[in-house]
Amino acid sequence: MSGELLAVYEDGRTVRVDNTYEAIKEALHQGTIDLCAMPTPDAYLFLDDEGMIKELPMNVPASIMSGQCLFGPVVLVGPADSEGETLPPPERILTAFENLAGVWRAVAQDALAKGQAIAVRADSNSIPAPQMISMTEEEFAHFLETGEVPGAR
Repeated sequence: MSGELLAVYEDGRTVRVDNTYEAIKEALHQGTIDLCAMPTPDAYLFLDDEGMIKELPMNVPASIMSGQCLFGPVVLVGPADSEGETLPPPERILTAFENLAGVWRAVAQDALAKGQAIAVRADSNSIPAPQMISMTEEEFAHFLETGEVPGAR
C-alpha cells in the first residue's frame, strides 16, 4: 500500500495517515474496521463497525460526504488495485473532504466558544438504518458543487 489517506474525526479535525493497516487501525482508535461505500466509485470510508453500539459521536463531515449517518472517526481511501491493495483517494475528493471537515470544525468550535454542545451521539434505538444513494461520477461532482442529492425532493 502506498500514498496517504485521510482520517476525519467527529470534531472536523483531519489528519493525513499512512496507507497501512496499522495506521488505519490507530486512526479508528483500534475499532473494528468496516468499509463504507461513498456515492462515487473511486472513494470509500473505513470506519469502526461498532460506532453506533459504542454510542460514538456522529461524524458530520463523513455523514454528509457519504449520504448516511456515520459515527466515530473515518478514514477516506480510494478503491483497491488489481491485487486488492487499498489506493489513496483521488485528490479532488480528499480536498473536498478536508474543506467540508474544516467548515464543520469552525462551526463546532464556534458553538463550543458560546457554551453550546452540538454533538449527536448514536442511539441505536432511535436512529434509522443508513440509506444508500447511488450516483454517477457526474452526479457526485454536481453534489460536491451544489449539495443537491440526485433524485431527492
